[in-house]
Amino acid sequence: MHRANMVIYDTTFGTNRYGYKLGLFITVDEHLRTIILAQSLLLREQKEDFIWAFEQFNLHFKMAPTVFFTDSDPAMAHAVRFVFPTTKHLLCTYHLSKNLFTHFHSLLHGKDGTWGKFIQSWWKICLCTESTSVSTFDSEWTELTNIAAQSKARNKESYDSAMKWLLTLKERAPQWAARFTWAHTTYGCHSTQRIESLHGALKKHIEKSMLLTTLHDWLESWGTLAHQRQQVSTQRLARRNGHLATILPPGVTSLRTRITPEAYALIAEQASFAMQYHIYETTTAGVFKITYHRHEAPTKPSAALLQWEWACLASEAALPIESSNEHFTSVPIFLETSLSSSDCTWCQTEPSELHRSHWISLAGTKRRSFTGTS
Repeated sequence: MHRANMVIYDTTFGTNRYGYKLGLFITVDEHLRTIILAQSLLLREQKEDFIWAFEQFNLHFKMAPTVFFTDSDPAMAHAVRFVFPTTKHLLCTYHLSKNLFTHFHSLLHGKDGTWGKFIQSWWKICLCTESTSVSTFDSEWTELTNIAAQSKARNKESYDSAMKWLLTLKERAPQWAARFTWAHTTYGCHSTQRIESLHGALKKHIEKSMLLTTLHDWLESWGTLAHQRQQVSTQRLARRNGHLATILPPGVTSLRTRITPEAYALIAEQASFAMQYHIYETTTAGVFKITYHRHEAPTKPSAALLQWEWACLASEAALPIESSNEHFTSVPIFLETSLSSSDCTWCQTEPSELHRSHWISLAGTKRRSFTGTS
């Protein structure tokens, strides 16, 4: 049985001739792939109906999820509190943004760009993952409400209703703001988008006139085929990682037993790319020349790989990696020219000038920077 410590639930319509709403319970496996755990068929979407569905889930899985994602439906929220009192209930940021549009777009939309400033401020608050920013949440929210107060709405009732809803959104911030939710195991999920995508894919094959038994059989068949494809992908990934293990340094291969297979695959792939870059000193102090050998089989770590200090994992956490800086003393900061050509030049900065919580990835054709804490 797949782990169910993080579960996403959402419903959709138009899947059968009787008008029952199809609800899917999904999770994410160790390869960050979507897994259907169970499905529900509800004629109504009242709190009693969701309570029944969640109780059946609890009955069969024998354990409550650690994290449970839904949209902001009050009936769902009541059912989660009733059936899973110890579960952390998180809200879908995608649905919240749609609700924000419904309440404020007509009030703030205009040529002065107030709506753009408002929604940009909202997403900034929503996606900020710095735990230190918890103390600044109230001041950031005040700025957001000040932008909303610039509304020139003629309908005072609509304005008051929107501002009242915004206040309830602030009260629910621990359920959606990333600075509060980042500490929970969500496998990178911030919304119910995985189910939304799954619903879209399923509806290409499901007809509104389907019998309930036919719908059930089709979902079972789809789940079986998906599981078989995942097994094949897992075997291919294992073979590829086994090949990479023959050329990667111990600092990377030692991670295989410490992180998820998907996270290790991402790191190993980037490491294999980095090992194809060769760095040479130039006549200009502090500047190094890089050549890229696409088809050359690497036999030892390049200076680029040995400069790794952090690996950005799929769980959005930072994990230190063994590194050696003996090959050169400067840390690559930025590219002067694109890596699309065979040669390029890196400018250097002494390590003392670079904050320890930042690192630059040398693999690929784009500069990427990540932050973390040691």
